[in-house]
Amino acid sequence: MTGDAIADPIPARDADEKYQLNFEFAGTVSWLLMDLFWMTEQIGLAMLAGFLTLAAWIYVYRFLPRRLPEVCANGAVIAWVVMNFLWMAGDEFELPYLKHGALAAITSSFLLLGVAIWKDGLEGGVLRLFRRLRFR
Repeated sequence: MTGDAIADPIPARDADEKYQLNFEFAGTVSWLLMDLFWMTEQIGLAMLAGFLTLAAWIYVYRFLPRRLPEVCANGAVIAWVVMNFLWMAGDEFELPYLKHGALAAITSSFLLLGVAIWKDGLEGGVLRLFRRLRFR
């Protein structure tokens, strides 16, 4: 096991790019819907889309190789979704502590992305993970 590998009690499954891309696509579309519903002040639908977005991005982890750069990059996306969700909920329900949580989440997102790029390099595969809405 290399220094970049993360121990996992369940053996890593072979990445199935088709399913991974489908869940990334679903996560991206639901994210856009969350923002659309938030903008149009349909908070119930925005919250539902937010939960679906978070679930899709957490599920994407299932398909990733258990290498530190990929895990950190996906963690950065999840932290970004959490930030967006907390910001939305903080605004809607006037709960300032949720906005503080959103700031912590986006800070975590930048840190995780920084670790992913640092460990994988600028020419590595991690930056290719940010290929949202790629059509074939």
